[in-house]
Amino acid sequence: MKRSGFRSFDAWAGALFVAIGIAGVFFFGWGELRLAFLLLIYFLLIIGFRLDEIARQLAAIDRRLAAQRTWRPPLAPDASSPVPPDAPPPGARGAQ
Repeated sequence: MKRSGFRSFDAWAGALFVAIGIAGVFFFGWGELRLAFLLLIYFLLIIGFRLDEIARQLAAIDRRLAAQRTWRPPLAPDASSPVPPDAPPPGARGAQ
């Protein structure tokens, strides 16, 4: 899920922080320390959004795997099998 250009939040945030930095230098007389602090805030913001994207992707994978987990009876139960062929799955309603 690759995004390009100004569709991604990173590009918008980067452009905004560059504009704030240029305005700060020319209009407010910011020095190196304030620009470094602005860069630190930018990196923290971007890292936070990247971690949020990763968490969403992992949650989607977990939901997909949970949906695939279904109980299936053994293919050919034999006499040595502890589970009779018509027994409900463990934890099912009505199971004793």
